[in-house]
Amino acid sequence: VILLFILFSRYLLNTSDLPFLTRWLTYITPMGYALETLLINEFGESTGGTPYKIIGAHCSPDLPLLEPLGPEILRAFGFKDDLNVLTLNLFILFGLCLFFSVGSFLILVSAVQRKPPLHLPPPLLSPSTEETNNITPGRHFHFQ
Repeated sequence: VILLFILFSRYLLNTSDLPFLTRWLTYITPMGYALETLLINEFGESTGGTPYKIIGAHCSPDLPLLEPLGPEILRAFGFKDDLNVLTLNLFILFGLCLFFSVGSFLILVSAVQRKPPLHLPPPLLSPSTEETNNITPGRHFHFQ
């Protein structure tokens, strides 16, 4: 399940690149909402359109130096540069967290209710207090 969350988090594949029948998976992936929230926070217009340096020579000497603006980076991932989207994503993440927590609790409760009762053997007879007071080391109990 985690691999599917990573695959459809919109980090590796943009929503526009996915087939129509699998696009819905990007909307149920918590990692996608978290990634979009982090990228909007980092590269959104609130930073004032700061250019970022991407030095491609660190990966390969043939790659150029790129200086895209933050909104260009967001568009490359297919995200919108809007603080309302950031707020909505936070509410969706909270809702998904609450949904999975309540769901796992209900599954746990139903599993415990379906479990057959534990049958314990009958309790052992305990010695009377009179016999207990007369115990000497090495002496064994005899139950009646």
